[in-house]
Amino acid sequence: MTSQENPKQQQKYPFADEFDEHKIETQFLLSKPTCFLIVGKPGSGKTTLAKKLAASWSCILIEASALINQNLKNETSYGLMIKSILEQGERISEEMVVRMMFDKLNSPEAAHYGYVLCGFPSLSEQFLKIPDQIELIKNLKLKPDFIINIKCPDYDLWQRLSGQKQDPVTGNVYKKEQWDPVIVKKVKKPRETDEEGEEEEEEEEEEDEEEEEDDGGGAEGENENKKLSKEVVARLVKRPEDFVMNVQHRIACYKDTMLRPLEDLMVDQDPQYLIELDGNKDPDEQFNSLLACLQTMGLKAVAVPKRLVNPEEESLPEDMETEELFRTLSSNNIVAPRFRWRRSRWGRACPVALKEKNFVMGVPDLAVGFLDKMYVLSSHEAMEAFLANPRPYLLPPMPRPPCKVAVLGSPFSGKTTLCHMIAFKYGGKVLDMARFLQPKIEEARNDFVEKVKAEALPSIIEEVKNKIMEKLLEEKQAEVDAQASSDKETHDSEDEEEEENGNEGNAGNEGNAGNEENEGNAGNEENEGNTGNEGNVVTETNESKDNSIDTAEPAISTPSVPDVTIDHPEVQEKLVEVVASAMQEPLTLSTAVCMETLEKAITESIAELQIINADDKDAGGWVLDNFPQSTDYWIAMLENGLIPNTIIYLSNEVDGGKFLLSRLYRLNEGEVNAKILQRLKEEHEIKKQEEEAARQAELEALRLAEEEENWMNKEEEESTKKLEVLTEELEESLEMDEKSTTETEGKVVTETEQETSGDHSQTGYEPEPEPEPELEPEPGLEPELKLEPAAEPEPELESEPEPGPEPEPEPG
Repeated sequence: MTSQENPKQQQKYPFADEFDEHKIETQFLLSKPTCFLIVGKPGSGKTTLAKKLAASWSCILIEASALINQNLKNETSYGLMIKSILEQGERISEEMVVRMMFDKLNSPEAAHYGYVLCGFPSLSEQFLKIPDQIELIKNLKLKPDFIINIKCPDYDLWQRLSGQKQDPVTGNVYKKEQWDPVIVKKVKKPRETDEEGEEEEEEEEEEDEEEEEDDGGGAEGENENKKLSKEVVARLVKRPEDFVMNVQHRIACYKDTMLRPLEDLMVDQDPQYLIELDGNKDPDEQFNSLLACLQTMGLKAVAVPKRLVNPEEESLPEDMETEELFRTLSSNNIVAPRFRWRRSRWGRACPVALKEKNFVMGVPDLAVGFLDKMYVLSSHEAMEAFLANPRPYLLPPMPRPPCKVAVLGSPFSGKTTLCHMIAFKYGGKVLDMARFLQPKIEEARNDFVEKVKAEALPSIIEEVKNKIMEKLLEEKQAEVDAQASSDKETHDSEDEEEEENGNEGNAGNEGNAGNEENEGNAGNEENEGNTGNEGNVVTETNESKDNSIDTAEPAISTPSVPDVTIDHPEVQEKLVEVVASAMQEPLTLSTAVCMETLEKAITESIAELQIINADDKDAGGWVLDNFPQSTDYWIAMLENGLIPNTIIYLSNEVDGGKFLLSRLYRLNEGEVNAKILQRLKEEHEIKKQEEEAARQAELEALRLAEEEENWMNKEEEESTKKLEVLTEELEESLEMDEKSTTETEGKVVTETEQETSGDHSQTGYEPEPEPEPELEPEPGLEPELKLEPAAEPEPELESEPEPGPEPEPEPG
């Protein structure tokens, strides 16, 4: 109608096929999977047909025995319960079986693959009556599209069921045609009598012999064409439910209780989707006729996702480039020749994580192909969820990347401004963790201060007590010392008087003993000895007196200290200092507290944004302002699943961070200028102190040099004086020796002259006078006259002292 009313809107190329891939894919994802319900009399072959149909149509088989075995194998909660019930020898309740079946009907697998329901409604009415069971089928979310009714006459049915036997070893059930040799021979086809026929018969007999060597087995439909060995046939037994009477009773119960409600259900069903099959046919013939009927309706099997990487093969590297990864995966596990998988709109991002508002890149080994597209999953759990039902993760609208951002950076780099801009753009909320953690920090600070006060109070009280005790002891000691000093002064004055009296007596004895030399010396020695003894006596007397004084000192009694409590002023003063120091201590909250606060803030923000953005549930998110700031917080966020998808770090690497430095200066210009002036003043004061110290050191060096020079001059003067004294003494000794020599020579000359005067007078000859011999200094005096030159002082760093006058040469 629209094309006729608006001919201008007709296609430009009317003969071209319209194909919108996205539209077709969306229609498939929104379509309902095909579901089947198989009904019929007991033993009519419902289970056999259901297994074949589920395997061919890729549906979920929902049957009591199959579900029990599956839960036991996978060790699910139902499987563990069933295992415990069977170990106790009890029977599985009908309620548990029904719950397992309906949980499977409402599972994600059934929502994508569809199901084949068999064995429900059941003849057992322990849990639900048959009308109630049929009502549950009508109220299913995924109602059965096809009802398959297997019809079979009663006589043929009980004849077939009564001929069934079971292998107690394998549990397989066999029909009479499989284990009865009479019927087996009747079923054999007539063979030709020609040579070719005989050869084929021999080959068939050989094959039959080989098959008889192995045990026969399998399900009712699987082993229908197989022949059993004699050992297997010998151990087959008949089940109680396969007796003729029991079979007839079951068929009668079915017709009485279930047939009418099922007929009402089939009446309500569209006849086009009601399929009736002949129960007397071979199971394969039944299945082929069912497939032919389904193909006439244009139905196709469900699309099954499949893994693109075999887990047994070598794994792909995780750091592989995206283009190379998709090029490699496109030719893996292809479904048809010259078929290649294509890239999806999700790229390398995991669709399961994106649906859960987490932006996570997939792992190459977990790639899955579905509807000619490639999807890369992030974890095994995500892959299992996608393989079970990929529809909810691919249905439009495509979820946009969640707003989970963390903004970090240096101070005054614009973190808060950027956080608010991102939150405004994506409809998120800024989470200022400093504001959220402030109450926690204050609470922890108060607890810490109280703990420090409680720990420090006993030591402070003890310290104050000790201080008061020391003060009282000092006062007592001062009194005792004052008393002791006054007593000592009294004893010292008495000792001085005794010493003066003793010295006067000794002086008189020394004067009397100094008349004669030997006696004087002896007297001096005796007096000195006596004096020493007297001194010893006096000293011992003084010491004994001192000891008597010391021993007489009274013991200082311990004063009583008043009770010191927390109300004492000094205790309060000490506590204030302790609290002040505790308030200055850096306090770091534990990761558990931070993660709890962060999770609470995220939950509240999401709930608030869902109310604000009621039309768009995916809108919103959170932006962390300058958090986390440590590695421990990052690890804790990763463990709690709170890791942000995007991390932004603001830095200024141009010109050495000049931009941020200039911004920081402009924002704190007054404070920075004050600190600069303070630093310059401190540097000036330090420089001035260094100069003053250098000047003092220089003056000290000059003073030391001058003192050393004066000392050297003084030493030179003393050495000169000593030399003069020695020279004078030497001259005096020489003069005395010369005088004595002269006197002796004069006497000798006089005697000689007297003796020779007579001779000369007789002979008239006068001898020449002999020269006077030179006097040599005594050997003991010469070393004393040798004076060593004074050692020159070490030169100072700044000034050297002038050298003193050279010592005079030693006299010869």
